[in-house]
Amino acid sequence: MTDVFDVLAADHFEIAQMLSQLQTSTGQQSEGAAANGASRQELVDNLIIDASKHETAEKLQFWPAVRLRVRDGDRLARCAISQQGHLLELLAQLDMIEASEPEFSQLLDTFVPASLEHIAFEEEQVWPVLRRVLSPADSQDLGEKLIDAKKTAPMKPIQNTAKLRAR
Repeated sequence: MTDVFDVLAADHFEIAQMLSQLQTSTGQQSEGAAANGASRQELVDNLIIDASKHETAEKLQFWPAVRLRVRDGDRLARCAISQQGHLLELLAQLDMIEASEPEFSQLLDTFVPASLEHIAFEEEQVWPVLRRVLSPADSQDLGEKLIDAKKTAPMKPIQNTAKLRAR
C-alpha cells in the first residue's frame, strides 16, 4: 500500500520531469527541428494524459478529503481547483494544436510555470496541514482511492473543452 503523499509525489515528479524536458526543447532550432517537434508533441501528449488523470483523481478524492479534514480546507480546495481548471484549459488548447505551431510554445510558456506553481501550492501549503490530521491508515486509504480513481479517469482534459473548440 502507498500513502496519499507518496502517490501524489510520484505524479508530481513525473509531471515536473516532463515539464523540464519541454522547457529544454522549447525554441530549439536545428537540423532536427522536425524531430524535436515530434518529440515535443509526444511529450505533451503524455503530459496531457498524466495530468488529466492526476487532476481528475485529486478532484474526486483528494480535495474532498482536504475539505472534510483540514481547517480552512474549503478555501485551500477552491484555490487548487481553480488552478487546476486553468491548467486543464491550457492542456485542452495544447491538445488541439501541433507542436510546430507558434502558439504551442506560447501555451507552454504559460502552462509550465502555472503547473509548477500549482505543484508547489499543494506540496507546501496543503500537504503539511493534511499530514497532521490524517492517520497512517487514512493516508494509505486515500492513496489507494487516488490510484483507483486514476485508473478510470479521462485521458484528456474535459473541463471547458467545448468552450475552447467554439473559439
